[in-house]
Amino acid sequence: MSELDIGGLLADQIRRLMEEAAPDRPDRDALWSRLLELGFDRALIRESSGGQGLEWSDLVAPLVAWGGYAAPAPLAEALVGGWLLDQAGFSAPDAPVILTGGDTVPQGAWALTSRRLDDADLLSLTAPSGGAEHRTVASGLAEAALAVATAAQIAGALQRSLELSVDHASTRTQFGRPLGKFQAVQRLAAELGLEATAARAAVDLGFHLLPRDPTLAACIAKGRTSLAVRVGTACAHQIHGAIGVTEEYPLHRLTMAMWGWRDVAGGEAAWGDALARRYLPTAGRLWPTLVADWDLGAAA
Repeated sequence: MSELDIGGLLADQIRRLMEEAAPDRPDRDALWSRLLELGFDRALIRESSGGQGLEWSDLVAPLVAWGGYAAPAPLAEALVGGWLLDQAGFSAPDAPVILTGGDTVPQGAWALTSRRLDDADLLSLTAPSGGAEHRTVASGLAEAALAVATAAQIAGALQRSLELSVDHASTRTQFGRPLGKFQAVQRLAAELGLEATAARAAVDLGFHLLPRDPTLAACIAKGRTSLAVRVGTACAHQIHGAIGVTEEYPLHRLTMAMWGWRDVAGGEAAWGDALARRYLPTAGRLWPTLVADWDLGAAA
């Protein structure tokens, strides 16, 4: 890592942005405008094309921070959209580009869609006026990149759910003592902590692998974080009880966001199948294949 912690600085910008934007009731349009002002939509576009020229590793911390607020604006979709411009050889427009699967594109943004062909992804870049341009990239690249970026948001939401749960268990009393003193609550908190830690570790590895092996990166990052959603949200809500679903408390927004993100660009079943297809055909070469993938992930 460079001496300048770019990811940490960007994450701090996200936190300041969210605190200024009333995190309890964030406004999608206002958040989107602020993201554009800060240049987040062009973070992964090359400097020669008018972008920031950052690496995927620089975007882990800000995406995790973004997920911790269950922020509604399409940060992951904008980052991936900009990155795919370079991968496909598009000229970057002087406007944000959103990778979309049919969701509403912010006003003034260009829409980028991906369709899987037999041996490639067909990308279509559509201007707000309706004109479109087409390019191809490696098969599955768009889905894998969005999967890894979305996984980071899930990891952030899980971490924030853990923080809320520990705080609630420490301050809420029942039968004359804090909830956190009850063994059943401690077990739930430990299980939630395990899922949050595993999710973050999978995301860190996924971002490291993404430039080298996008499919393996998505299998690890999105497969593990999507799996963590089911267990993690259940533990958090059991710790909180009824307050966890009230409108004024943030846990329900985190939960709804995570369940929505769980299936974006494939959930645990889809990426588990992809992992099986990767290793099952290796037969007697399974161990060398696993070692090679381990070395790929461990490479500096």
